[in-house]
Amino acid sequence: MDQRNVTPISLLQYVPENSSRPKVWTYKFPMPGDKYIPMYELIVLDAVSRETIHVQHSAYPETKELTYSYYWNNAGDALYSIYDDRDEKNLHLLIIDPSTGQAKEILNESSSTYIEWQQPNFEALNNGDFVWFSERSGYGHLYL
Repeated sequence: MDQRNVTPISLLQYVPENSSRPKVWTYKFPMPGDKYIPMYELIVLDAVSRETIHVQHSAYPETKELTYSYYWNNAGDALYSIYDDRDEKNLHLLIIDPSTGQAKEILNESSSTYIEWQQPNFEALNNGDFVWFSERSGYGHLYL
């Protein structure tokens, strides 16, 4: 995660453990309207060869903690990634070849309002198809 230009924010802990002096905690935190936000770059690590493979896709914007989902297919030769945009009105599903880093967007769900999604809302099938949960009709449905 690249947070180099993200502006820090501080919190004050008035009564820290074993001390009577307040303690300041500072960390990088993007606020609405900030120019710089944390960006994630996907990397596949081969545990056997110790090779690092960079996924050929633009960096993901940070939206909220743990919103990115990754799933292997049963054969172990494809990785799926789900992520949303910062405004949470677009949801993307990628298929990634872990041996080359090639990535292809196979689904992009858009809405004029917030897209509600929970993990997991996706299931890869053995034949290459996938099941996708969506509320695009206004009601929750599973799509093949």
